Amino acid sequence: LINSAALFAAAFHRNLERPLVWAVILQYMAYAILFLGYGLTYLGTVWTTPQWVVFLAISMLGVTGMHTGRHARGW
Repeated sequence: LINSAALFAAAFHRNLERPLVWAVILQYMAYAILFLGYGLTYLGTVWTTPQWVVFLAISMLGVTGMHTGRHARGW
């Protein structure tokens, strides 16, 4: 819910766009790392906790969107 509010605010405030989007991307990457670490350390496999795939995919989509948006706006 907080990440959704941050991305909603980023859509309307250009000066906050980059920091808010990067904050969400980094948080989702951290979740992916936590799920990977927990799966490997305590469960012996990463496939018991496949949530890391979703968090990593969302992060990569965010990075792609920031890269595409920068070229579209001439950054």
